[in-house]
Amino acid sequence: MEPEPAQQQSVSKGVFLDTRDAVENVAKPLARFLPHPNTISGPIRTTSAGIDILLHTTVGPIAGTIGYAVTSALDWLDGFKARKCNLCTMEGARLDSNADKLINSAHLLYLMQMYFHSVLLDIGAMANIVNDLYSAQQRGSIIDMTREGIRATINPSSCTPLAQKAKQDIERTAANVQGKVKMILQCIAIGTMMLAGEDEAVRTTASIGLLGAAGIGFIGTLKRQGIDILAKLRGLFSRKNS
Repeated sequence: MEPEPAQQQSVSKGVFLDTRDAVENVAKPLARFLPHPNTISGPIRTTSAGIDILLHTTVGPIAGTIGYAVTSALDWLDGFKARKCNLCTMEGARLDSNADKLINSAHLLYLMQMYFHSVLLDIGAMANIVNDLYSAQQRGSIIDMTREGIRATINPSSCTPLAQKAKQDIERTAANVQGKVKMILQCIAIGTMMLAGEDEAVRTTASIGLLGAAGIGFIGTLKRQGIDILAKLRGLFSRKNS
């Protein structure tokens, strides 16, 4: 008997988390030397994003792409610090999620103006930006979350530890599997275009990747609202095959 879709997703997520924890346990001694995770998520990552766009514009594609790789790596680093130093908070989770959306949206807008003649890129970029804005709005007012993020960065001790919140609130804040896959696809597509976007074939392939990322992000956004499209499709095919 095949496992149910929910069981399959639970197993996949468990493997991912176990692998991540194994890697992070090896690097755990380094966590105490890092700044507070809210500082990494907020001012450090946003500054790094601005620097890598500046490097791409003034120095060249390789320097800009390396800078973007550093900015993307910081996304793991803030979570690593939070998990290993018991600093996970609701405000920090929202700050990290919103920083992801802000940074990648800024890079997509930069690439759109750089390759303004690429219609497929424009469609893929705008689909991701709109999905990210909608997803952020579903979690609360963007203005309120911006204020909350600033407070969380200035005064991290005022944040609420995750352990004190209800399970549904944690799930609403934490990225689901679709959100993580979408983020990875976005980063690969953006990094590819920053490095070799002048090549039309590379740009087209990366733009298709952005469309895929937007589609996965949309599925994840609907699932957060209780609408599981993939489960419905699996159930439909199962009935047809039975």
